Amino acid sequence: MTDAQSLATLATAGREPPLPLRLALPETGALTLNRWLRILPGKRYAGMGQWRGQPVFAKLLVGSKAERQYTRECAGAARLAECAQAAPHALATPRLLTQGFVSGVGGWLLFEWLEDAESLSSRWQTAPTAAARDHLLGMALRACAALYRQGVWQADPHPDNLLFVQNRLYLIDGGDIRMEAAPLPIKRQLDNLGLFFAQLPEIADDALPALLAASALFSTPLTATQTQSLQNARAKARHWRMRDLLDKCFRDCSLFVARPQGWRGMFGRILARRDAAEWLTPLLANPDALLQHGLIYKNGGSATVARIECAGHALVVKRYNVKRFWRGLRRCWRLSRAARSWREAHRLLALGIPTARPLALIERRFFWLTGTAWFIAEHLPGENLVARLAHHGGHLPSAEQTALENLLAALARENISHGDLKGHNLILQEAEDEKQAKQWALIDLDAMRQHRFACTFRRAHARDCARLQRNFSEAVHDF
Repeated sequence: MTDAQSLATLATAGREPPLPLRLALPETGALTLNRWLRILPGKRYAGMGQWRGQPVFAKLLVGSKAERQYTRECAGAARLAECAQAAPHALATPRLLTQGFVSGVGGWLLFEWLEDAESLSSRWQTAPTAAARDHLLGMALRACAALYRQGVWQADPHPDNLLFVQNRLYLIDGGDIRMEAAPLPIKRQLDNLGLFFAQLPEIADDALPALLAASALFSTPLTATQTQSLQNARAKARHWRMRDLLDKCFRDCSLFVARPQGWRGMFGRILARRDAAEWLTPLLANPDALLQHGLIYKNGGSATVARIECAGHALVVKRYNVKRFWRGLRRCWRLSRAARSWREAHRLLALGIPTARPLALIERRFFWLTGTAWFIAEHLPGENLVARLAHHGGHLPSAEQTALENLLAALARENISHGDLKGHNLILQEAEDEKQAKQWALIDLDAMRQHRFACTFRRAHARDCARLQRNFSEAVHDF
């Protein structure tokens, strides 16, 4: 670690400043950063560090808009502290230890570090039962109610901004805090709740009124018009959030690395998850070198599929081949099948539907005309549906049958058709503990589609169900 640097150096430090990093903060002392948590290059850096011998959460603001953002962060943190003091039973917020701003340099806010904190998203995913999820949601709604009574709301009420330390709920991110006259108007509350519920895909629209009533968020039950308004706000928020995610996964941002090959991707592109890009480097440079030494699952004319090992990780690589010149020419103007798999995998994960975690996409092009492409995902352990049916004489145990019905219901709720719902594309995911339910994960997503119109979805869903049913008939026949 070198001598302390000025905060101003972060303005040009890029997306991954080297760690550990020691910054000299005027009239505050030295801050040593050990881990980055979120970075907006040249604008905002958030991380975990040490200040005066104690762990802190540091939010550092630089760039041309630093002063405006610093003012907003300070005001939001102060307002959150007031709300927490007014309703200590509902929420808490980390203490602001110190703050400061230097014109032309930037600003900083150092908060107490919440040890062993777990986000609402994380607890939600591991909650063993619906009752446990309802309890978590009830705590979150009570925190929202405490804010609304004070005329406060969070512009982006993200589940990751709600942290649990044991059984106490903390609200963070004062930069997104907005304020107006108390109490908050009902219309604003409904719009804000719609945005919050949009990020919890397992909650069905028809369950929202009961959950709201149980939480006592509103003094009187919602009218039918207000309930519909909440559902509309949720649907609208889900739509634009999904559109934003599917756009992000094709460009360089905090979650993804995008490397165009040639001018504006003339000769191809490489997309990868930022948290995996470094150890994927050998594979991204030459995917076929590792592919040919892997365990081949399929080696057909249209695609080659293999399981490989890369940096200690088990991966599945699917290479989409161009079989014939004229067929390739017809397809070269479309989104490649690998890109569709990449996009749809992110769609499913955002909706809470299990699938293999997508890690990278590689496309080779010739003057923007798509040719060979590779889709790389984590390997999913577990047996496929064909194997499970073979083990049980053409029938599934009740828990696995229920999991399959839940998967189909989730796809139907989102108007999604798979396009090739054969048994080899369904992988059973065992529960991590006895309190959790088994799940079926979907793979091979290049024919997947989310339908805009109910009529086209019904036809496609019927074909999916018919293809799925043939798995059972074939298993009974083979048995």
